[in-house]
Amino acid sequence: MFRDFSRLLKNALWRRSSAKELVIEDLKDGDVERISDIHRVSFVRGWSDGEIEKMLAAPGYFCLVARTHGNSTKTLKGFVIVRGVLDEAEVITIAVKPAARRRQIARRLMEASIRRLLSDRYKTFFLEVAAGNKPARTLYENLGFKVVSDRKGYYQTTPEADEDLSNALVMRLDLG
Repeated sequence: MFRDFSRLLKNALWRRSSAKELVIEDLKDGDVERISDIHRVSFVRGWSDGEIEKMLAAPGYFCLVARTHGNSTKTLKGFVIVRGVLDEAEVITIAVKPAARRRQIARRLMEASIRRLLSDRYKTFFLEVAAGNKPARTLYENLGFKVVSDRKGYYQTTPEADEDLSNALVMRLDLG
């Protein structure tokens, strides 16, 4: 019996030490192609590498990426692009690889963005979210965002999509 418990403990410790750790960090050279791949599978009209590069070259933008580190690999799982002007900032886009969703990656990206904006003394943080995207709305509400307005037909959708997916809610978080 002790041998079985010892083997189980050894296996659990091995799995824990080899588990991949999620790290949120600034965009690095070579990430844009992976970001555009994630964006293309996440939205009806995905952005090209060139569109993303041009956007990130403009003043006021930053991009954070989520990677898993472990077993000598660094796999990009998601990203957020934020733009700041004066004392206001907005989420331009956020996306997580479909296979990596529901693992708190978007939450971690948003929390890191909020920390950065707080340290840079921004006062307000805005975003738009599809009215019918309940998981995203719940995430943003749990982070303290409040709905301040709506935009009918804001998002491009497929013809068979629910109308709530084309309507956007504008949400705001007061940072201080």
